[in-house]
Amino acid sequence: AQLGSEYSDIRLWAIQKIDIWLKSGSKVPLEILSMPLIKLISDEEIPVRLAAVKLLGLLSNVNSAAELLAQLKLEQVPDVRKELLAALGQVCNYALSPGAEFSVDVSVRTETLEMVSRYFNGDDAYFAAKIVRKLLLQNGLGKEQARSEEHTSELQSHSFISYDVFCLKKKKTK
Repeated sequence: AQLGSEYSDIRLWAIQKIDIWLKSGSKVPLEILSMPLIKLISDEEIPVRLAAVKLLGLLSNVNSAAELLAQLKLEQVPDVRKELLAALGQVCNYALSPGAEFSVDVSVRTETLEMVSRYFNGDDAYFAAKIVRKLLLQNGLGKEQARSEEHTSELQSHSFISYDVFCLKKKKTK
C-alpha cells in the first residue's frame, strides 16, 4: 500500500524497505509487490524512479523488461537512463539463464543492445561493456535476431576494448 502513496517520501521509504527486506534474505512477496514497483519506474519524482529501477535490477526474477524498455525510451534523466539499461541487462540475463521462470522477447534484447551501443564513447565505455556482456552472456543473439553479424561483432569488440582500457586505467592508479 505504501508504494502507491500520494507522498513521494513514503514511496521512496517503501522501496528502501523492500530493498532491506530483500538483502536480509527473507522471502519477498513478489506476487504482491512487483506490479506496484514496476509502476514506480515512471514516477514523476526522479529519486523514486531511480530507486525503483535499481531495485528492479536486483529483482531480476521479476519480468519487467518490456516496462523498463518502454520507460527507457521516454526517460530524459541521464542517471535514470543508465540504471534502466543496467536493470534491463540484469533482467535479460536472468531470462536467458537455465530454469528462468520467464523469457524476454528477443526484440527487447536487440533494442537494448542498440541503445547501450551509444554509451561506448568516452567514460561510459566500461558501463556499456558490462551491459552488453549481460545481454550476450547466456546464449547471445542469433544471426537472424541481431541487426547484422557485423553489428553484434562490433558491440563485442567494443566490450572487450572497453574492458581492457578500464583494466589499464585501474592498473595505472595503483
